[in-house]
Amino acid sequence: MKLIEYAYDFMENNLLIVEDYEYYGSAVKNIKKLYPSRIPFFDCLYMAVMEDLETTEILSFDKHFDLNKNIKRIY
Repeated sequence: MKLIEYAYDFMENNLLIVEDYEYYGSAVKNIKKLYPSRIPFFDCLYMAVMEDLETTEILSFDKHFDLNKNIKRIY
């Protein structure tokens, strides 16, 4: 239980929690922009959030993030 409390406390005090539903429209635009590549909706959603927050790096093994030249994938 202590580990769970520690993890929650860390996230609450050190990470930015984003309500992602506000980015659904931008995610659909990313899907259209990257067509015919078949990028999952939520990955397009992450791209939209990253763009809005001016974040350029993502920790991911998903190679399709390389299709977005504004994102550097760290793996």
